[in-house]
Amino acid sequence: MILIPRTGAAVTALLCALAVLPGCAAPESGASQMSTTPQSTTAAVARGLVPGEVTEIARGLAMPWGLAFLPDGSTLVSERASARILHIRPGRDPVPIGTVPGVEVSSEGGLLGLAVSPAFDRDRTVYAYVSASPTNRVVTLRLAPDLRSLRQERVIVEGVETADRHHGGRLRFGPDGTAYASELGHRTWDES
Repeated sequence: MILIPRTGAAVTALLCALAVLPGCAAPESGASQMSTTPQSTTAAVARGLVPGEVTEIARGLAMPWGLAFLPDGSTLVSERASARILHIRPGRDPVPIGTVPGVEVSSEGGLLGLAVSPAFDRDRTVYAYVSASPTNRVVTLRLAPDLRSLRQERVIVEGVETADRHHGGRLRFGPDGTAYASELGHRTWDES
């Protein structure tokens, strides 16, 4: 089950979800300083979400892990063991978008973090952190306009050392558009 506070602020929703989703690390200290886009705030208000209240938006997810918000305020969730990405809108059942290829599941590995491209409206791109063998990687995925399918475009980071546990796998874009991925320590990457 995923619980999202009725704030309209994607960051607050992310922090709440991280509290109920399984994970090995607390949110980084700068997480509360991230800002939301006016689009996501407007979309949340349009859905009738109330600041400070919590509402259940999905049930029946199998090992939900990564969480990312689309410009319209809806949510993408990765399922760690199935390697599926689902599209979630409040009041509707989760809709599978597709399965990410090459995911290898271990104690804490599988399909992990997701990040939506800052230019998603134009490029339909989502980044995914994938546990694989012999090393982990970050891939780009192209989502269909109807959000009913995806295809892997390319591997943009590979060779991230792996073990049975503590894969890391969080993906985020900073305020300047730089993309960050976590492993046991921290590694940055910039696709441009």
